[in-house]
Amino acid sequence: MNAITKGNKKNFDTLIKAARNGDLALVECFDKRLGKPVAVVCAVSLVKEGDIEGKYEFLPFATMFDDNPYDILLPPNPEGGFYSEEDEPDIEPPDPLRDVDFHDAEGKPHFEP
Repeated sequence: MNAITKGNKKNFDTLIKAARNGDLALVECFDKRLGKPVAVVCAVSLVKEGDIEGKYEFLPFATMFDDNPYDILLPPNPEGGFYSEEDEPDIEPPDPLRDVDFHDAEGKPHFEP
């Protein structure tokens, strides 16, 4: 079973396009299953209804992790499947405080697919 479906790939492409256009927002939503507020990555679009412009729609794509994702997820094994907790590779998590600039020379957001 592959967790990455054609729909996931299409949504990811839409997410990349929204990021390139600066049309992403981090929105606080309420997760009905968990019964608590969560941070959600959304694509934002301006909707025009007739002659009226100014209504925004938010298309949710992903929830953010509250906990350290390195403590929750097991990475894929190049030989197939996933690593178990016992044989998980020793991967150093990236430093979240490092200075990463995702803007081009003109100051516009720049992402590599």
